[in-house]
Formats: sequence, C-alpha cells, structure tokens
Amino acid sequence: MSSGNSLDADELLHLAIDASQKDHNDKSIEYLKQALELEPNNGKIHYMLGAMHAELGMYERAIKDMQKAVEVEPTLDTAHFQLGLLYITSGDVESADKAWKPLNRLSKSDALYLFKTGILQLTNDEFQECIDTLERGIKLNDNNLPLNKDMLMLIEKAKAALSNNGGDDDSTPKESSHVYLNAYSDD
Repeated sequence: MSSGNSLDADELLHLAIDASQKDHNDKSIEYLKQALELEPNNGKIHYMLGAMHAELGMYERAIKDMQKAVEVEPTLDTAHFQLGLLYITSGDVESADKAWKPLNRLSKSDALYLFKTGILQLTNDEFQECIDTLERGIKLNDNNLPLNKDMLMLIEKAKAALSNNGGDDDSTPKESSHVYLNAYSDD
C-alpha cells in the first residue's frame, strides 16, 4: 500500500464510521481491519472495531478490542467507559469497576465519571442515588446526546426498581449494546 492513491488509516476510520452509520457493518469492519494493518497501535481504531463487535453481539471480541484500545491509548476515556459497559453487560461488575478506575481522574462533574458512578450505584441497588447521578451527568453531557438517551433508559429502570421497593435483580443495562457506537461519535 505504498501507492500515493492508497487510503491512509484516518481515511479508512472515517469510511468505517460512515459505513456503520449506514448499517453496512461488514464494510465497516473491513475498513477497520485495513486501518489496523496500517496503524496497529491506534486506540481509536481498536475502539471502533470493539464498538462494531459489540453492536454485532460479539462481546468477547469487543472486550479484547477495547482492552487493546485502552492499552495503546490510555487517555481514551470513551474506551474505558465502553469497556466497563461491556463487563456490566456480561454481568461482571468487578471487572467493570476496574475498567472504570482510570475515569476517576476526571472531574466529578464530568459526564462519563457521573455515568459510570450512576451505573455502579444501579448495580448496588442504590436506585435514588443512581437516578440523581445519571440526571446530573445528562445535564452536563451536551456533546453526545445519544448517550443521554441510553442513560435515560437506565434512569427508568432505577425508577421502576425503586417503585417496586428494590425491584428485581435485572437492573443492569443489558439492552444498551447500541451505546458503544454512540459514545464514539464525538470523541
């Protein structure tokens, strides 16, 4: 790929995002794999590949991709957040908490910090605290509105559980696989 007409990794990444927005997941994954051949240590490409794998329900691959993303780009906060969500989706709260530790360096008024805190509160049956925390995060998150929609779904789960005096144990965000791509859009 040394020709002047070849696409570079950044172009391939943008083509992958465009393809995923048009529901051409196969093409998106092809572009991402081509981009990784050019830049194997690009955290954003690993992140996006993980998002695509998560979107397809391939959670083990998605976790490996997200782990690689944070390994090569430790400041990629959305990858830390999404890695934690993948663990939560798998029912592994302890690993989610570990994946989210790097987000503790963020301001306590940062939306991602509040979102991960609220989700952990939800897993601990701290329903009112979860609601309050996620609502604060939503008010502060003006750069990724689709993520707010997903957090609103979690607030509804917490409210339902609160109204059921503790509700059932099914309070984890299992239906939020589309969150993965939403969090990437503005990073």
